[in-house]
This record gives sequence, C-alpha cells and structure tokens, in this order.
Amino acid sequence: MSEKRWCFRKDDDGHNYLIPAEMGQKFRDDMEVAYATDDFGGVEWVDQYCCDSPEGFTFTAPEAQR
Repeated sequence: MSEKRWCFRKDDDGHNYLIPAEMGQKFRDDMEVAYATDDFGGVEWVDQYCCDSPEGFTFTAPEAQR
C-alpha cells in the first residue's frame, strides 16, 4: 500500500495550499491561466485545498522519511 504524498504550494497572492503532490503541475497551469484571465471560477484549488501557513503544520518523525 503506497502513501498519498502532499506538498505545499503558494499562489501569487500569498495564499497557501496543501495539494496532492502529483497535481503540482496542474496547480501551476491552472493558476497561471486564472491569473492571466482574472477568472478563478473554474479553479477547484481555492475551496478544496486552501490551508493555513505551512508553519501551522507538524509531521511525525520527519527524519525517518529522509
């Protein structure tokens, strides 16, 4: 069983997102289009993955993941 991997991303306005790692490129592509067109209506990231600052998260035994 493989674990789902997550990563933090930040948009151009400084909002933080915690997204599935495999969706990193889609996040960049979607945000690039949204900022270029000023249309965020079709961007699922805002409601689904927006989060507090990464400093607010903790992880158990990160040294074991190196």
